[in-house]
Amino acid sequence: MTASKPDTKPGWIDPDDAPELTDAWFEGATLRENGVVKRLPGQRGPGRKRPKEAVTLRLDAEILEHFRETGEGWQTRINDALKAVIASPKAL
Repeated sequence: MTASKPDTKPGWIDPDDAPELTDAWFEGATLRENGVVKRLPGQRGPGRKRPKEAVTLRLDAEILEHFRETGEGWQTRINDALKAVIASPKAL
């Protein structure tokens, strides 16, 4: 009754069949020193900005229509508009 079950045993891999380690392979490698990723000059690390938070927000249809008509990135533009409101001296 094992005829319908697929063979799950890993096949033997000859170590001589390993790909050659080229300069391109080393360029894409991640360098680690004592378990910590070592960044080369010009490489960026993880961002320091606080991540954005997903929320559910009910807006008037006219507002959504206005921002969606401006194309891709409309949610970021709404975020920027709200930032401008709270930054203005006469905010609400």
